Amino acid sequence: MARTLPTWQGRLVAGVALIGAIVVGLWPDHPRDIDAEKLVAVVLTGAAWLFAELANSGGVSEHDRKLFASIESQFSDGVLAHLREHDFAVDVHKTKASALWDLGYMEGSRYRFLDRPLQAKWSELFAALREFNNLQAEYLSPSSTNGDALTIHLHGEPRYPVPASVQAEIKKLNEAAPALERLFNEFAALARRRLGL
Repeated sequence: MARTLPTWQGRLVAGVALIGAIVVGLWPDHPRDIDAEKLVAVVLTGAAWLFAELANSGGVSEHDRKLFASIESQFSDGVLAHLREHDFAVDVHKTKASALWDLGYMEGSRYRFLDRPLQAKWSELFAALREFNNLQAEYLSPSSTNGDALTIHLHGEPRYPVPASVQAEIKKLNEAAPALERLFNEFAALARRRLGL
């Protein structure tokens, strides 16, 4: 009951029950003594409604704050600069890609915000992140000339003429990366506002 009442449905039911108890139990339709049982019903439904309203205004979830801090730490300044500025015609250092791949595993109830608008924005960001990770997995491969790098060039040789299909892949990544960075910034701004940070 303590988990149901603070929801909008629980608050609505408690409010309707209070109004019903007042109408049935205390409506001044004719002079009479107040019935004790009806008065108790009004008081109890009033207390349930008051509890629902107070519980709903209980503040920010600590779970949401910790989850946002975890996500924000993965989207470091270096990762955000990489998304904003990197040209995928040039090789990518593995650490930049792996930070985003780790974020792609943040699924399930442990990684859901209790705040609904924040969860909706996180879902949008997470979908874009998974799509970007899929593009990286599809188009990038280990460089044959640098063990710490991923390359879009089949043999790690960007100096050779780039086929049209690879140019299209580079364009997709170059468009998806800054879009992902913009989505994160929108999400972070909303999270700071909603979480009081």
